[in-house]
Amino acid sequence: MEPPLALLSAALLHALLENGFTLFVRQSYPAGSASADTTIKEIFLITPYKDIGEANQHYQHIRFDRRKYIYQAHHPEEIDKLLMAASQPTGYQVYVAPPVEIKK
Repeated sequence: MEPPLALLSAALLHALLENGFTLFVRQSYPAGSASADTTIKEIFLITPYKDIGEANQHYQHIRFDRRKYIYQAHHPEEIDKLLMAASQPTGYQVYVAPPVEIKK
């Protein structure tokens, strides 16, 4: 069964950036694995945020995930890394979670 999430693409990443999402939390996503596909080494889930507090809260919830990371769009090298992930390199799948804006 396919996960109900979209694969990250360059177009989707640019749309998120243009809409003010500047923080992206990466986490392992074993639920995205199709057990029959032996070519996939790792699967990740990227969650976009506008608010650093919300991104940090997410990061703390996944503190034991050894593959966790927060990409910050104000660093050009971080955008380059996200674009690499969006290219879906061989052996990897990178999904994006729908953005959720928490009302305060």
